[in-house]
Amino acid sequence: VFNVIEVGEKCPQQWLAVPMQADDNLWNDLDDGLHEHEVAMCAFENLPACTKPLFAAVASSSCHSATLISNYNAVVDELARVSVSGDFDRTCLFAVARAPCSMLDFKAVADAREFAYKFANVVKTHAIDKCGKEHLKNALAPLLMQNIDILDNAANGICPTAPNEVSYDPEAFDNADYASMPIFTTTTSTVADTAPKTTPKPASDISGKFTTLSDGMCAAKAFGRLAPVVFNARAFELVDADQAKASFKEFAEEIGRLGKITVKYEGMRNSRPSCQVASSGKMPCDLLAFPSKEMACQLATRAKKLFLHVRMSCNDSWIKFYGNTIASLLEASKPNSGSCPELGERMGKTKLREYTERHEELNDGVGFKEQINSIKQEIKEDRVSKSEERANRIAKKRERGNTKEKRQQEKLKNMARKRIESAMVEVNKKQQKLEQLRIAIAAAEAGNFALLARDEESDVVVEETPELLMDAGQLDYFEYEEAEESEEAECTVPIAVEIDEAVTFFNALVEAQSSPRSKLLHNAVSHRVKRRFEDVLNFIRLAPGRCPEDGVLASCSDVAMVYGGRRARITDIIEAASQLVQNIEDQCDGATFAEHFLSVHGKAENIF
Repeated sequence: VFNVIEVGEKCPQQWLAVPMQADDNLWNDLDDGLHEHEVAMCAFENLPACTKPLFAAVASSSCHSATLISNYNAVVDELARVSVSGDFDRTCLFAVARAPCSMLDFKAVADAREFAYKFANVVKTHAIDKCGKEHLKNALAPLLMQNIDILDNAANGICPTAPNEVSYDPEAFDNADYASMPIFTTTTSTVADTAPKTTPKPASDISGKFTTLSDGMCAAKAFGRLAPVVFNARAFELVDADQAKASFKEFAEEIGRLGKITVKYEGMRNSRPSCQVASSGKMPCDLLAFPSKEMACQLATRAKKLFLHVRMSCNDSWIKFYGNTIASLLEASKPNSGSCPELGERMGKTKLREYTERHEELNDGVGFKEQINSIKQEIKEDRVSKSEERANRIAKKRERGNTKEKRQQEKLKNMARKRIESAMVEVNKKQQKLEQLRIAIAAAEAGNFALLARDEESDVVVEETPELLMDAGQLDYFEYEEAEESEEAECTVPIAVEIDEAVTFFNALVEAQSSPRSKLLHNAVSHRVKRRFEDVLNFIRLAPGRCPEDGVLASCSDVAMVYGGRRARITDIIEAASQLVQNIEDQCDGATFAEHFLSVHGKAENIF
């Protein structure tokens, strides 16, 4: 079978956009006569890479999740295969390749049953019905129907030990309308309590403890410290309280980490669980509402909703890792009674008081409110400490700037002094020459022309250009110094960026500025200078130790000197690079260039 195009292994950026955008594929250049041109169309070939992690996340806590996920993966794999196959594939009579993007966009679907119905509808409408043969329906319909049967039963509170074998009825599938999901009404019993039920009211939560950004979103920097306290205070009478606490803490700390500004892990990385900091670190403030009067199972459900939002900005590794964490949390936090109230429904006063007292006993008499207030005070002190550290860094930077300014002024004075001394030597020579000429003229007036003739024979006329106090190169440098002194801004040291361009530019400057007087000495020294400069940039790139969350700050002129591709003296570039190393050593705990250099970038630890 000849494939027209290959099934993608990575989800394209168009599928991650909100709303989802049309794919760049050859089918969009063809008019199949079935859709208006203004409808954005997306290819089935991207279903496996883009939707498998999404369905696995929403179905992980469902009844018979393994069967659901296996069936779904089989359907999208076959659908993607058929969509890219060409000649000699007899599955369909007509091309089955794409559907409206809105029907393939599952990023905002948080319920497995809703996901299954939406998926079955698009497969039935835009693949099976257009295929022209029964082969595709016979392969996919039984799997779609079994998934919907499992999820419908679960919605009615039915979850048998083994999934039911669904007898495939082609006529029933043809008549099914998956565009509208039936709503089942079930009665949910709450945890037994002697206190009368009250109308759900907004409960106190920790949502107001987070930083609100200019766009109305919240940065949950303190979530990892505050939310576990709320969850632990309600983690009683669960299937596995210890596992529930551990899973919630792991997820909450990750959300808190994403809320912090970092420059080390910008962009998506496929090799490790990671997220786009610019988007994943901020989220709707209502998703951070974790009411202190809800049960642990309700808080676990809120964690799942938060996960479903954040995953849209994260790679597959992150979704898989923390999807398993959420699945473990939901399973472990199920109440022993077997039922969980709806979100927003508060615990009864008696049960709430009992849980609060038990939590206080487990924490050596420290109550829930005292813990929250203590953490808030720690956060406030941390902010004050970081503010003081920043002020100290600015003061040190200003002090270093003053020292550097004095050093540069002294350098210019010395340079001017040398030029003046050199000019004085030339002036003295010309004065001596002038005096000799006066003597020769006086002798000639007395009738002795010998001195004047000898002076003319020995005189060599040399055209000289007017001599400046500083030559052109030095004037350029002086102008650069003035520009450098005017730059007072602080810049973030570009940690974790590639250094090839800066190293190549530096090496070219070394070759251009090296003295040609001794080629052997030039080659030996310049080679060492190049190698050591690269070692310095590697140290800056790795930035070992614990660096500030908002990055290492340094003089913008030093950063531009090393990374900006400016033509400057080699000695000045070396001085700027040395200053960047000093900044990292000052601001990053445990970072020393000496250790980095002597251990050969840390490789010595693998040998000795």
